Amino acid sequence: MELGSEQHKRLLRMSIMKVAWKTASIGLFFGFLLIIPSLIRDNPLVNGLALAGYGLMLSFIGYALYIAWRKYQKIFKTF
Repeated sequence: MELGSEQHKRLLRMSIMKVAWKTASIGLFFGFLLIIPSLIRDNPLVNGLALAGYGLMLSFIGYALYIAWRKYQKIFKTF
């Protein structure tokens, strides 16, 4: 496989997506853990934890998209 070939570009894209998926899945996991108590009880503390969980999920997804975009721009602007 040569640098700059279609197979090389495809593998680079797959590795970028893999890193982004792992980053987003970590945030989804911990965010869901914070949301679980709100399914059982209803009080202000649990509601705050649920909001923190939603915020954590959104921030990790946003960060994963950001790093994927930056890596894509950095790698593929040279080809």
